[in-house]
Amino acid sequence: MPPAGTTYRLVRPPVAPVVVPRLDPAQQAVVDHTDGPLLVLAGPGTGKTTTLVEAVVRRIEDGASPEQVLVLTFSRKAAEELRSRITARLDRTVEEPSAATFHSFCYSILRTYGVMPGGRLPRLLSGAEREMRVREMLRGNAKGEGKTKWPRELLPALTLRGFAVEVCDLLDRARERQLDGNGLRALGVAANMPVWEAAGDFFDEYLDVLEAREEVDYADLISRAGALLEGPASPLRDRFTAVYVDEYQDTDPAQEDLLKRLAGNGRLLVAVGDPDQSIYGFRGADVNGILEFPDRFPRLDGDKARVIALNVCRRSGPELVKVSRQVATKIPLGGLASVGRTHRELEADRSTSSTPPEIRLYPSVAAEVTGIADLLRRAHLIDGIPWSAMAVLVRSGVRSIPTIRRALVAAGVPVSVAADELPLSRDPAVAPLLQALDLIARGEERQRRGEERLTAQNARSLLLSPLGGASPAQLRALGRRLRAIDRVDGGLPRPSGELIRDAVADPRDEVLIDDWVGAPLRRLARLLAKAAEIAAAGGSPAEVLWALWEGSSWGQRLSSAAATPDIAGRAADRDLDAVLALFDVASRLEDHQPRATVGALLEELEAQEIPAAPYEEKAGVLGAVRLLTAHRAKGLEWEFVVVAGVQEGVWPDLRRRGSVLEADRLGSDGPRPPTTNARLLTDERRLFYVALTRAKSRLVITATSGTDDLAERPSRLLDETGLAVPESVTTTTSILAVASLVAQLRRAVADPTLDEPLRMQAAQRLAQLADATGEDGEPLVPVADPRRWWGLADPTAGGHPVRPDDLRVQLSGSAVSAFEDCPRRWFLDREAKATEVTSTSQGFGSVVHALAEAVVTGDLPADIDAMSKRLDEVWHLLPYDAKWLADREYLEACEALKRFLDWHIANPRECAGAELEFTVEVGEDVTLRGRADRVELDDDGRVYIVDLKTGKYPPADKHLDREPQLGVYQLAVREGGFPELGTTPGGAELLQLRKANRGKVKVQPQRALERGDVWVDELVGGVAASIRDEEFPARPSDYCDRCRFRTSCPSRDEGGQVVT
Repeated sequence: MPPAGTTYRLVRPPVAPVVVPRLDPAQQAVVDHTDGPLLVLAGPGTGKTTTLVEAVVRRIEDGASPEQVLVLTFSRKAAEELRSRITARLDRTVEEPSAATFHSFCYSILRTYGVMPGGRLPRLLSGAEREMRVREMLRGNAKGEGKTKWPRELLPALTLRGFAVEVCDLLDRARERQLDGNGLRALGVAANMPVWEAAGDFFDEYLDVLEAREEVDYADLISRAGALLEGPASPLRDRFTAVYVDEYQDTDPAQEDLLKRLAGNGRLLVAVGDPDQSIYGFRGADVNGILEFPDRFPRLDGDKARVIALNVCRRSGPELVKVSRQVATKIPLGGLASVGRTHRELEADRSTSSTPPEIRLYPSVAAEVTGIADLLRRAHLIDGIPWSAMAVLVRSGVRSIPTIRRALVAAGVPVSVAADELPLSRDPAVAPLLQALDLIARGEERQRRGEERLTAQNARSLLLSPLGGASPAQLRALGRRLRAIDRVDGGLPRPSGELIRDAVADPRDEVLIDDWVGAPLRRLARLLAKAAEIAAAGGSPAEVLWALWEGSSWGQRLSSAAATPDIAGRAADRDLDAVLALFDVASRLEDHQPRATVGALLEELEAQEIPAAPYEEKAGVLGAVRLLTAHRAKGLEWEFVVVAGVQEGVWPDLRRRGSVLEADRLGSDGPRPPTTNARLLTDERRLFYVALTRAKSRLVITATSGTDDLAERPSRLLDETGLAVPESVTTTTSILAVASLVAQLRRAVADPTLDEPLRMQAAQRLAQLADATGEDGEPLVPVADPRRWWGLADPTAGGHPVRPDDLRVQLSGSAVSAFEDCPRRWFLDREAKATEVTSTSQGFGSVVHALAEAVVTGDLPADIDAMSKRLDEVWHLLPYDAKWLADREYLEACEALKRFLDWHIANPRECAGAELEFTVEVGEDVTLRGRADRVELDDDGRVYIVDLKTGKYPPADKHLDREPQLGVYQLAVREGGFPELGTTPGGAELLQLRKANRGKVKVQPQRALERGDVWVDELVGGVAASIRDEEFPARPSDYCDRCRFRTSCPSRDEGGQVVT
């Protein structure tokens, strides 16, 4: 509580001085208009809002009451701005003027004149809630519930979200054309369109449900308000003596009908709009409403409504106006062609200026987004344009925004993306929470259907997410532990991804050991168990969410990070906004559906194309570049605009929407012709025009232009701008950022081809940057300090030696062979365990080896039918990703067994055993251990080793004399590894069971190891010494193209950043 005696006083915020604008003749003519309908054609930046404000002010100053003047527009923000500007402009205390959106105005009519029996007001459904209601009903139809009988071919689609979206669209179009269920059904019968007949039945069913639940949706809201204007609300027609409508090109037929009922019959109605900016046709807007306004709203004497065009552009300079005019000439004007062209003859105001607009082509999307980041940084740092005065506009948010946002953040460009540009369900910030909710709500149901409770990818993501907190190293260690447990349980171990997936879905005690490896799984299991318990007990979705959020330290980490003023802080702040938006959706769902489940929350999120999430809007205040779609940019402006990703096939996007129910063909009296490509192209031109006209002083249009036939091509729309399309692509080698500057200076210092004075200057600049510190004494550019440069620091020593000095070096034949091929790969694979052999390839070899051993031991007869039968018994246990792959490999296995059997029967040597183990000591500190696939005796009693191979890449024959693995086997024989068979090696061979040589199995022999041969001893000793010395250099070979580690290998171009 405040201290005793505390007093409060209201402080009026400073009021900006009211400036009376200077109007041009066309604007003044609009303000002076006092009688009958008027259409005002207002292009971009022509001052239409100012004109509207001055017209309303004139009506009030001429004696009209503020409540007699109505202004309708298309967004809450625009309505609020109009109210505040009108009030400020009047400069006296008056009742607040009526400025509202169409929907809020209609809801006020419903609230006043259309209450339900008992005085209750119907609840207005949001777009997402309405879609959920339709989906619920369609699912019921799919089960045979309700009266709607959809055509048989559509039954599989009834449960799909896309079909529900099309149904909603068709119902909206029907409502706009004053059609009810009977009318839609009649059109379907007349046009022989069964889908419309069924949709008419569904329409009736849907309206019955809304009435029973006392609900109303946005489309019904307009229809009800229009009906009320003919009855209880008719006094409103006399109340409003002047009606002004902004953005008239975005009206739909139902809104036009509402205006006719409210302000028709030659009354004072001023409609302001621009047909060239009609971009919401996909929402039902009909551009013909503005194109035919003079005929549809005649004067009292029957003449056409008057038309005035505003043609002074106060936003853009002459160069930008010229480009926009060039694009607009391609857009048809229909009935306004005779007078409408005048509004395109824009003249830039004398006070405006701009730089010449340009088109930039890049060789790839990666180069394009890097180039955009560089453009923005240069505009800010060199030209002094504030971050908040710049924007990047794209055609598709889902396609382009994530890629561009990542590039801008990485380049240090503060970026603001409205939360509703991307569906919340696709926001990476909330993905861990949604994945956890999905497992809790749907895991058991999937299991009952015979499916997996969650995917391996989701399990991995959950463990690596802030909920699990695992590092990649912990995840790999967990995978190894699970494979070891699975191997003990019997059979071939499954892939670690599957084992991790199963462990997350149903943790086992043996992996929840209280140690570093099991900690993330234990932490995640505890969170999921607690949240599932709350859900099972009937807890709300918000309570389940809170259990996941509060049970981890994620929130505290994000809050701490968000408090910092750097890029990471802005990213954390954005992530917090997304999480808050998720909790907001959960809370609203609980308000509307008190018994809603977690599954219902997931369905609502999946149904939301554009979820309402206001938290992100504050980002614009912080000073950031706006990244948004062209649709959302309408009505906004910035000093510098980049229109990005203008590719053929993307912009224009000529795909027809709603092709199943054909909502775009619905007319008032029957089906219209299908939407043509020409009409779609016109719509895309309008959207392009809107994007280009958002710039005040500078405009850059970007696209990619690859060199191969499959590369994306720049859009045809670029040619329509009249600008020169570059013949060559732009290559941005570096971004104007500190990191790029340091990189350039480092390259100069290290380049021996540069003059010594230039290299010295670069070194001095680096030293200056490295010495620069902030007020807190911390370095401002730490990357300039050579002590932090990768590759210059001394190699770090591990905490433990790879092989302790007091222990012998244990080696096998395969280990020696792998080390000889590439020491680096041997270390990463065998010591660091950085990869795993895929269980399918490993399983293939294990099965073939096991069946070959069974023939030798007598467990199976040397008969191909018996071997094939045993193969059939185990083959299904191998986890191939696709059936076609499993079938192909099965045929390969059958062929490998046939080759083995043919070779086995024809082999003249005596088989002494299969899978025989050996252990021998070589030299002072090396122990060889291993297992020979097959040990034989030749006619002279010498020991002969056969190694069965099932790989796809046998060694070259020229290398066989010194093949390491066979050499180690022979060395083991000589050193007494098989004492009961003797110590005289008779040779060895590789039996390539996947490869045929003239129809027979491919045999690759190695000559016998003679007494004087020491090459194997030297090889083993050298490998052991290198392991002791911990020297693991990369060794290029033919295998490199197949190596799993090539992207981090210093001997490869793609791994050149690694220093050894």
